[in-house]
Amino acid sequence: MTNSDFENFKNELFNKLRKESKDCPIIIERNRKLIDNYLYNKDLPQVKEFVNGFNDIVLDNKIKKYDLFGDVLYDRSFDSILACFRESDVLVRICKQEYEKAAKWKITKLENKKVIDWLLTMNINYGAKNESGMTALMYAVRHGILEFVVEKIMSTNGKHINFVNNKGNNALFFASLDRKNLKRFMKYKDYFDVNHVNNNNENVILFTCRFGEMVTEEHLLMLKELNCSNPNIINNNGVTAAMYLVKRCKYQQLKSFVQTYNIDPNYKNKFDNSLISVFIQEYYNQFKETIGKTEGFGLNMTTIKGFALTLQELIDLGCDFHTPVDEDGNTITTILSKMKDDTTIQYLLENNCVEYAIDNKHDQSNKYSEIDTSNPTIKTNFESVNKWLKEVYYTKGKINTDVAGILLHGHNHVMF
Repeated sequence: MTNSDFENFKNELFNKLRKESKDCPIIIERNRKLIDNYLYNKDLPQVKEFVNGFNDIVLDNKIKKYDLFGDVLYDRSFDSILACFRESDVLVRICKQEYEKAAKWKITKLENKKVIDWLLTMNINYGAKNESGMTALMYAVRHGILEFVVEKIMSTNGKHINFVNNKGNNALFFASLDRKNLKRFMKYKDYFDVNHVNNNNENVILFTCRFGEMVTEEHLLMLKELNCSNPNIINNNGVTAAMYLVKRCKYQQLKSFVQTYNIDPNYKNKFDNSLISVFIQEYYNQFKETIGKTEGFGLNMTTIKGFALTLQELIDLGCDFHTPVDEDGNTITTILSKMKDDTTIQYLLENNCVEYAIDNKHDQSNKYSEIDTSNPTIKTNFESVNKWLKEVYYTKGKINTDVAGILLHGHNHVMF
């Protein structure tokens, strides 16, 4: 019995399994001594390799029936294979595959439900993880198409329910990313520590505001029902939940979040980050990255308008636009000047948010590079930017010319 003999046996068995051939038991019977010699312990590398190959066939969407696979696993010579199979990530793999497919293509019906149903009868370890530390539950909670998997796993009430992935995120974190998923999963909230923080010091509220869909107020209200003790927690990047809503231009959700959790709009954390500072830094970075594009610049309309709408919300919340936004003492108008965004400066002046001559005293800072409007492409793109901004700021098409002179001369000068 050589390694070559074992490989030949494995290849022959796998080929028959792919064809769902009834010859599989015959092949096993003929090779029992070989099996006993090579597959006698679930921790052996060749056993794990065998199971990985076996799982690849199980997850092949060409397979129609799984009785044969069960017969193979329950064979008296395959005890180690069965044990290793139950500890493998086969259920994780199929849940990940089906979630990603459903999310990408908006699929509402599982193509491979039969294999999942079969796996759920095989006493699989629901705590098994893939290389990212993800369990089947962590993927299943992310799409309603896998709700039956969630119900099956949650019914066990096992420790695996609270397992975390390599980044410290648990199933509640992933369920919370989408309003519909969270709504379905809320009945299980008492199974979790709602104040759990991941490796980046993020609780479920911060994690959701950073990565979640967050398109409706209902989503925010459900997060409120979790009763997290610290909605204004700071992650290791120095950013809070409200700040991520600003960075993502979720201006409607920002208003609700600040009001719901009574957040101070002028709060500055130990990293010296505030709503205003993260806004202007994100706006500047995206503006600088896109303003020189020669093709497809029109695709940035939604982004530019999103920043303008977010700025309006920051004004309504009562944010202080005079406060420095970095350690060099730069203010928002300093950076807007470097961006040549006179339209936004004008709007801030009209709303008595800034005094241009005073707030722009640090305009010699080298931290923010100046946009070169002499560049023909940038000049053309600026025409679009100004048009988009004015469509947000001046819905009635009128600019308050009484204060427009401040923008040009640094002091109040009536325009005629």
